Amino acid sequence: MGLATVIVAAQVVTAEDRIAAVLENATKMYEIATVIERYEIVHDGLPRAKNAAELSTVIDSESILANLKDPWGTAYAIDSDPDRGSYRIVGAGSDRRFDPMSWKREERFSDPAADTVLINVQFTRSNHEWALDAYKKVTFDATTRLEQGLVSRTRVDVMSLAVAISEYRLKTGRYPIGASSDDLIRQLEKYSKHVPRTDAWGTPFAITASQDGSFRIVSAGSDKKFENDSPLSAETTEDYTRDLIYTEKGWLREWRKKPLGRLAAAYSMFTFNKGQYESLKSMSDDDKRKLRNEALLEAADESYNKGNTLAALKRYRDVERSDPAFADIGRLMRYATEFADISVSDVPSPPPRATPAWLGGVYLMSESEQAEAAQLAASSLRKAITSHPDEWPLFEMLADLEARRGHIPDADAVLQRFEAAHPRDVRVASARLKIDEFLKHTVR
Repeated sequence: MGLATVIVAAQVVTAEDRIAAVLENATKMYEIATVIERYEIVHDGLPRAKNAAELSTVIDSESILANLKDPWGTAYAIDSDPDRGSYRIVGAGSDRRFDPMSWKREERFSDPAADTVLINVQFTRSNHEWALDAYKKVTFDATTRLEQGLVSRTRVDVMSLAVAISEYRLKTGRYPIGASSDDLIRQLEKYSKHVPRTDAWGTPFAITASQDGSFRIVSAGSDKKFENDSPLSAETTEDYTRDLIYTEKGWLREWRKKPLGRLAAAYSMFTFNKGQYESLKSMSDDDKRKLRNEALLEAADESYNKGNTLAALKRYRDVERSDPAFADIGRLMRYATEFADISVSDVPSPPPRATPAWLGGVYLMSESEQAEAAQLAASSLRKAITSHPDEWPLFEMLADLEARRGHIPDADAVLQRFEAAHPRDVRVASARLKIDEFLKHTVR
């Protein structure tokens, strides 16, 4: 290989890396903006942060931590102001120097060294448009370029299907299920604009999903033949005849790019993250409410797992206020169990605490907090039995809880309400006996 050939090859690689870096930069900025937008929806206001480090403190997100610095190693200049109702993300570019005087000039350019600026809903200064155009013009072997294009498109389409499944759950409160891939796709198409049916080689995707949240999306690959087995753990391959497999946990088998590794990945991730950001920005008010409630329930579970059931029940109540028809029976009963346990035991209960405390990462509620949590649990259980009048476990738990709180007439009224609708149900009599035994044990 001659010296001229080596120099040309080095220039081609440098050009590809430059294009990829610009796309990676825009991808990171989109991802940070997506996290900020999600925070605003959930908390009804923007986070307060003057730089990337402050933002990572306010928002505990892996996406923020992974994107604090641009592809050239410079931390993004971030200013998020809830009082002003706006945020700004600035990348310094390949020269690693900020130019604040340029930030107010709206401009599209090709220089990777220039600052890029994203304010609220859009880029006011950007070069990723140039990078996208340059990506399409990069000269590679024709066969390789075609193959890489098919691979990239299929990966993006698989990700689009995964996003569609998430949107379905967000908008319906459940995961899609169907007897076939066609059934599932028809369901997804009701709630998502982009639901691809086939991979880049024209083979229909094989999709399975279940109500426990597990799903699998499979492309048969370039040979158009599905395999009979799948890997036991995540793997990558450069053999595009192998099935491409994506699950609720991420890639189970991912195609590894050959000569266009970084550039193709940058293009794919840019397309994916831009789509996620635009989807979030176009959410209806109802979808935003559902997203906010979903985040509240996640926070409620986190509080409960740390022992702070009061905080969990308060967040559950916030969801009830947002959606009067809401009732998550399984979650509510899990939260309320510790206040409704009237099983008779000779093991003495620990003495009540006057003040809360932390022990080994677990929150120990005070006596007053336990009383408040029990009141919240009772209130939520009453709302739940109104919308679920045939759910005996709810009635039983509420009766037990009222008995433990010393509200015996209220406990009996709960049982009478169920008995009136189900006069021959023997469980009511059994519940009364259990309450009587509990009262004898506590009074003696």
